[in-house]
Amino acid sequence: MSKGICILSKYFTENDFMKHLDKNKFKYISKKNIFDKKKVYYIYFDRGTGYLNKIEKNKLWNIETNNLSALKLNNPNFTDKSNLNEYIKKKDNKLYKKYFMKQFDINNINKLKDNCLYITKPIPGFAGLGVKVFNNKNKIIKYTNTFKNPKNKEYMKTPERWIVEEYIKNPLLINNKKFHIRVTLLCLCNKGINRIYIHKHSLIFPAKHKYNIKNLNMNIHNTHGTLTESSEKKLFPRDFITLFGKEKTKKIKNDIKKLLKGLLNNNTFNFDCFENSKNCFEFYGIDIMITDTFKIKCLEINEKPGLKNFLKHMPNLIKGLTDLTIHNKKKGIDYIRIK
Repeated sequence: MSKGICILSKYFTENDFMKHLDKNKFKYISKKNIFDKKKVYYIYFDRGTGYLNKIEKNKLWNIETNNLSALKLNNPNFTDKSNLNEYIKKKDNKLYKKYFMKQFDINNINKLKDNCLYITKPIPGFAGLGVKVFNNKNKIIKYTNTFKNPKNKEYMKTPERWIVEEYIKNPLLINNKKFHIRVTLLCLCNKGINRIYIHKHSLIFPAKHKYNIKNLNMNIHNTHGTLTESSEKKLFPRDFITLFGKEKTKKIKNDIKKLLKGLLNNNTFNFDCFENSKNCFEFYGIDIMITDTFKIKCLEINEKPGLKNFLKHMPNLIKGLTDLTIHNKKKGIDYIRIK
């Protein structure tokens, strides 16, 4: 008997998955049958999907299923920029100083120095909306006090609070543009045993305009993937080697591994499945900035990693996922286990 697969995803289609599965063993089940446990064996459901209403999403957690793509986090929500920063600062100050930028609460910014650059971010945040760079704390206060959600960005939530962070003034540049690396992290839980992988390819997102520290236009400073032309997206480590050489690339790879090891040692990724799911998984995106002295800084961990931008550049993203989850293999193509 074929096992039913139901795909509810903002990033993937059913064909993205089904082309990697034996059609004699698996068949696609439409959304209308999602709550029929006799038909549905496996569900892919990402947090970014808009295909379910709130009631259906709540009901989804109670389905008895073999796989459900949502982890239950057992620690502070590390995808909240301020929570991650505060958590690491308390748990491992050495790691914090090496890989993170100082953060300030909007209600306590007396320590900020004028004529220094600070980046101001709304919480919750999404797609770089509301993010601004300032060189004066009075401008920050005025901006946050008078901020109104843009009418053409209906999906932006009203900020619950704001954080202010030191700005990296000496970023490494590609074609004179600032950029960041998005490391794709896959967290799996199989019957209580946690496994964590990174995809061997990471996408590089350059900013829209050339870097100019004196100009505070966000098209210069914002490196969010939706602003990057497809032709300008590059891969790490492949294209990084071409641009900066093998030794520099090796250093960055090793530093990323050290950062991830530090996060893992401090139980940043502490999770299990929802009660009615035997196995579960979730993708996260870790954003890494590199300075012109080839030091890395962790910007944030995203629960909406923008995988739609990756499929063209990472053809084995889903093939490796189906190997590790549906096929229950120990290895998935293009995935490197780090725990």
